[in-house]
Amino acid sequence: MNRNLFVLRADVTHYRSIRLVGRMQVPLPLMLRGSSVRSDWHPPAIEPIDDATGGDLPWSDFPYFGGVPLLARKAREVLRATLEGHGEVLPTCGMDGQFSILNVTAVADVLDEEGSELTRFESSGRVMSVERYSFDSTKYDGQPIFKIPQLVQSKVFVSDEFVRAVGDARLTGFEFEQVGVMQVGSRLV
Repeated sequence: MNRNLFVLRADVTHYRSIRLVGRMQVPLPLMLRGSSVRSDWHPPAIEPIDDATGGDLPWSDFPYFGGVPLLARKAREVLRATLEGHGEVLPTCGMDGQFSILNVTAVADVLDEEGSELTRFESSGRVMSVERYSFDSTKYDGQPIFKIPQLVQSKVFVSDEFVRAVGDARLTGFEFEQVGVMQVGSRLV
């Protein structure tokens, strides 16, 4: 059985975006590193971006929020079962509670570093970015949504199951870049 893997993104071209109001002590991407933050969570204030282009665009179920997954009320409800055990939905302040942050807590160590094309930080040797992904499917447990340890602060990966749930519910604002195909029991590109 094959399973496609995608990087999850928000459509910034056709829908409005949201921004943080003020500053947080710790930037959100540094907080959301694949583990629960619910016990220490302080809901950040958010507001729409109403610049020259953004104010005329429609809202989506997955607006852009600086690379942090943000779910509208409809997306939260529709994806609840798919997200169960793989993330936590965290409240925000402002905009009538319409949007919540999705903290993906499932981390799968599936990146085949030797088979991937990587850029590394010179100082530490850690992975900075991946130009071409290669995955080891023997390490994949079938999570519909997850992060990988090498990019835990920046990328969210989803499978066909997640993409299908979004499509079946006709949710808007989600973009999926296919980055791999898992073949059960083998390495894949």
